[in-house]
Amino acid sequence: MDLASLISVAVSATAAGLALSLLRNLLAAMTSRKTIMVDDRTVHIDLSDPERVSALLALLDGPPRAMMIYAHEDTKFVRSLVSDLQQHDVAVWFDEDEINVGDSLTEAIRSGLASSGYAIVVLSRAALSSKWVNSELDQALHRQQNGYPPLVLPALIEDLDLPTRLAHIQYADFRGDYDHGLEQLLAAMRQT
Repeated sequence: MDLASLISVAVSATAAGLALSLLRNLLAAMTSRKTIMVDDRTVHIDLSDPERVSALLALLDGPPRAMMIYAHEDTKFVRSLVSDLQQHDVAVWFDEDEINVGDSLTEAIRSGLASSGYAIVVLSRAALSSKWVNSELDQALHRQQNGYPPLVLPALIEDLDLPTRLAHIQYADFRGDYDHGLEQLLAAMRQT
């Protein structure tokens, strides 16, 4: 079962009157069962994969959480974006705040992706030529294609040709109007 199916179960349960916190507790307690009764309706959900259950619970628990994927040449823009997202109650995984001296970079990134509902990929020429950005983007897309969060949200900050692997994903456009790009990102997080 893919993440979209799991989320549709959450939405159905919420529509049936269950509070998200109750749904979270229910899913956490039901990890060995495949059927849940919701107001005389049977909901089938595969809870045998603990990572998928954890990913779903992370999405349901608290504010949206987004991981920033960017080239360090774009740090000034990203710091502003992180601050603005936080002012809109988005929890942000930002390497400057999350990775300490001595931490494994690959493990920190893997953990950041696994714990985030969204991966905001700041697209610039520097980002597209960065080995780290491409690696993180590949990991995020691989997780998304296999039904795990995060959902990749491209943020275009300069004119460039989108790479083929992102051409099918709508981007937030920060090129002409920063506030409009920010609203596009926030709207995407509210819709999912």
